[in-house]
Amino acid sequence: MPTPALNANDNAAFNSVIALAANNVYAVGFKPATNGAVLTLIEHWNGTAWSVVSSPNGNNTGNVLTSISANSPTDIWAVGDLTAPGIEVRTLALHFNGSTWSVAPTPNVVHGGNLTQNVLTSVVAAGPNDVTAVGFTLANFTELTMVQHWDGVSWKVVPSPNVSGTAGSFNTLRGVTAVNRSDLYAVGFFSNSSTGGQQLRMVLHFDGTAWSIVPSPAKGAAQQLNGAFARLGAGDVWVAGAASVPGTDPESGFLQTPITFVLFTSGG
Repeated sequence: MPTPALNANDNAAFNSVIALAANNVYAVGFKPATNGAVLTLIEHWNGTAWSVVSSPNGNNTGNVLTSISANSPTDIWAVGDLTAPGIEVRTLALHFNGSTWSVAPTPNVVHGGNLTQNVLTSVVAAGPNDVTAVGFTLANFTELTMVQHWDGVSWKVVPSPNVSGTAGSFNTLRGVTAVNRSDLYAVGFFSNSSTGGQQLRMVLHFDGTAWSIVPSPAKGAAQQLNGAFARLGAGDVWVAGAASVPGTDPESGFLQTPITFVLFTSGG
């Protein structure tokens, strides 16, 4: 489908899309500015054409949206992260109230220089006062899961488990979905010294009270889970990602010759 022409001198991309109706679709990502900055990008499909809609930014240097979810056409959330020279990567959340998009303050767990990160990778809306975003924090060469919750008033960090919290361990969340308000799944992958550097799938479950790690089947020597989907009010959960028979490349950290990897559970 044709989309509006953006600045051709740099990169632009969509990272997530949501369809609220045949004539009401949003896609989010990032676009370049003429001064070299990276800005939020939100485009809307009205049933006939895509158009860029005005969207705010958390700073004037680096703004990326990674995920979008909605309670209704007048209650939409998008999340991502902010980058700026000399400070940590910070979380970013935008809200649409039916007429305008605005930045909603979000907490940052870790602080420091450019090597410290607070990143939101995925968001799911289960009600006007019940929105969950997931991602990770990175500090002291250790990456830990991060979950934030919107209660209708503010965003707050909620406790989330990690396979390992030892120095050098790697725990990241890439996707989140909701079966209902007390039945959520978040997915990603982890690695540490005990895995020999292999990235292994990780599935977290929220039972209405707390998040916990739940078992999941493996494929190959290494796996990454990147997205999850459940239709709100239904029980089936789909998780998609990649697996590798030879495993994780020790130099790049990427899966070697990855193949598709899908998990399914019926009834949540």
